[in-house]
Amino acid sequence: MTFMDLNDTIWNSNTTISGYVTTIKAEKLAWDAEAQVQDLDTTGATDDQTSKRIEAAVQTAHLVKGLKAFYLSTDDKVNYKYINHPISKLLNCSKAEALLKMRNVHDNAAGITPVSLLANFYITAGNITSQASAVSAFAASTTTKQTIKDTSKTATAQIKVHEATIRKTYKKLDPLIAAMALTQKSFADGYLVSKEIYNMGKGHQTADLAIEAGKNVTAFGNKFEAGYYFLIRNKSKFPIIVGLSTTENGAIQTTPIQMAGKAELVVFIPKSAIDMLTRYLCIQNVSETDKAKVTVIMSKEKSTSKAKQVEINGIPK
Repeated sequence: MTFMDLNDTIWNSNTTISGYVTTIKAEKLAWDAEAQVQDLDTTGATDDQTSKRIEAAVQTAHLVKGLKAFYLSTDDKVNYKYINHPISKLLNCSKAEALLKMRNVHDNAAGITPVSLLANFYITAGNITSQASAVSAFAASTTTKQTIKDTSKTATAQIKVHEATIRKTYKKLDPLIAAMALTQKSFADGYLVSKEIYNMGKGHQTADLAIEAGKNVTAFGNKFEAGYYFLIRNKSKFPIIVGLSTTENGAIQTTPIQMAGKAELVVFIPKSAIDMLTRYLCIQNVSETDKAKVTVIMSKEKSTSKAKQVEINGIPK
């Protein structure tokens, strides 16, 4: 599609081609949106759930202490046993079991009327209400992680639908472009080249990077030297900056190379840099809001990609 955009004056009057291109771009935009959903991190949901469970357990434990003292004073062994849940048991059982125990403690305390009977045992109406709110918050958080997982699963299924539509549309577009070779040979040939999948041969490694907004991520630490090539595919809609760093995930220390969004670029280390100390390829995400997705193929030999090739300069020694 990048090649098509660069040569749009050749084909944009053809409504059939324009329709196929519009379909492919729309499906790819939808694919990218689903990919963002697919990458949702459940870690935050887990942390949120844990903190709410601890809060509910702490407040429940306070009620348990007061109730135990109350029932000991009235020699009520049945209720004493019913509410005797140590905090360790509230934290180390299943969520469903923890919620059942917490709610039972609440209902037991709330059932003692008037609540002033518990005053000497350091339980107030406010304690009972606060514990109920904490338990409700914990209960609400229990589904957060699964909801994220379900959403991600749905997104994965949708990506397959978008991919299938794109493939079908290309099958219609390819012969149409091939038919243009009679009058637009260079364009038809260029289109064919733009769809090549490069076989880098032996001695190459691939890194798929997901870079948080405003962050740097490094790859191939101490695995390359002078004369190496990096084929970089920026899958994001916004630019990234490429260079070398002497430290893992550190700042770029070479002359920054800016790379456009949705583009492909080859950067290489000149053979003259034989005594360089910089041993990490570094990608900087300049976006302040979105995660960048970048694929890098490192090779000992010159890349066969037709993409622009840029030499890395300003290498620290």
